[in-house]
Amino acid sequence: MNWLYTVLAGLAGVLSLSLAFLAWSHRRAYGAIYFILLMLAVSLWSLSNAVESLPWDAQTKILWSQISYIGVVSVGPLWLLLALSYSQHLRHWARWHIFLLWIVPFVVLMLVATNQHHGLIWTRITPASDAPGALLIYEHGSGFWVHTVYSYASLLAGTVVMIRTALSTTQLYRRQIWALL
Repeated sequence: MNWLYTVLAGLAGVLSLSLAFLAWSHRRAYGAIYFILLMLAVSLWSLSNAVESLPWDAQTKILWSQISYIGVVSVGPLWLLLALSYSQHLRHWARWHIFLLWIVPFVVLMLVATNQHHGLIWTRITPASDAPGALLIYEHGSGFWVHTVYSYASLLAGTVVMIRTALSTTQLYRRQIWALL
C-alpha cells in the first residue's frame, strides 16, 4: 500500500508543478504570483513526501521530511496572500505586514533543521517496523503544534477572505473562487 501513497503524492506534486507553469503566462493577474508560489510549495511538499516514502534508510527519510517542510510552512501564508491579492485587499497591507506573516514559518524551518538538538518539531522518530526502508512514525513536539495552529489560522483567514469576495463579486469571478476553494 506504500507504493500507492508514493504514486499519489508524486502525481499531486507533478499536477501542482504543472499548474504553476500554466499560471506563469497569466502572472500579471491579481493573485497569480501567489498562486504560482502556492503551487510550487504544494509541489515541493508532495514530491518530497513521495521521495521520503521510498525505501531509504532512516536518515535519508528524515532529510526528505525536513525538505518537505519548506513547502509545508509556506502553504498557509501563501494561501492567505493569494486570497488577499485576488480580492485586492493586499494593497492595503504594508510590506512589513507581509514580513510578519513569514516569521513563524521561518522559525519553524529553523526548528526543523535543528530538531536533533531540542525535539520541538519531532520528539521521537521511530520506524514502523524492523523492515529495511520502513515508514517512520513522527511524534510531534510543541513547535509542530504551534505551526499547525498558525497554518490552519492562515488557511481559515484566506478561506474567509475568498468566500466574502465570492459573495460580493460577479458570476465569472465567483466560479473562479469556488474552483480555488
